[in-house]
Amino acid sequence: MVLRVLGLIAGLTIGTYVAAAATSPSGNVSCEGEAGIPPDAWIQACTAAIQSAGKPTEQAIAFYNRARAYRAKQENTAAIADYSQAIKLLPNFAIAFQNRGVAYGAMGDPARAIADYSQAIKLEPGLAVAYNNRGMTYKARRQTALALADLSKAIELDPENPWAYNNRGDTHYLAGAWTQAIDDYSAALALEPGLSYALFARGAAKTYRGDRVSGRADIEAAVRLNPNVASEQAKDGVVPHT
Repeated sequence: MVLRVLGLIAGLTIGTYVAAAATSPSGNVSCEGEAGIPPDAWIQACTAAIQSAGKPTEQAIAFYNRARAYRAKQENTAAIADYSQAIKLLPNFAIAFQNRGVAYGAMGDPARAIADYSQAIKLEPGLAVAYNNRGMTYKARRQTALALADLSKAIELDPENPWAYNNRGDTHYLAGAWTQAIDDYSAALALEPGLSYALFARGAAKTYRGDRVSGRADIEAAVRLNPNVASEQAKDGVVPHT
């Protein structure tokens, strides 16, 4: 049950929502972060795009994409600075608020993360990833009711994303609501059968509900998919009942 806050950059974390980069009208493809570009080259391209941008919107998008490059290097302070510049230039830039929230969360500042997710939602009420991320931040703070409300909204907006169900399942799991957790993990697995975290957690939840044979079968199948899943889940307290 890794904290599966979702970001709008490819390969950010387990459970990341992948979305296209903001597209620069200047046509600087490298700054848009196409697959395979090294982060340092990406940063260099965006720096050039920032310097050559002719309009505030172009510059805002270049700052946004450079922030994504800094996030790829886990340089969160630099990423926050660039997201903030993008927001200064383009105050209605909902995705920049959302992604700055991810960076604040990575820096251990959940209050600022929640504030940014909330602003992203205010600007773009259909932004499922912001509901998911705010919900997961509430979950980490043990604000279960708020977490469940946000994660349910994320599912309503994006019902085909397995991580939304998995994350709500995690919230039910922490609350000891085993049946609800199992139902959500099963929904996640119906969408992505190889999701080892959901399979392991479903197995653990089953052992607490008393379904030990079925639970152990899920756990063993999850370990076959991902040999590290048990140790990774144990860090977050997901340990089968013995």
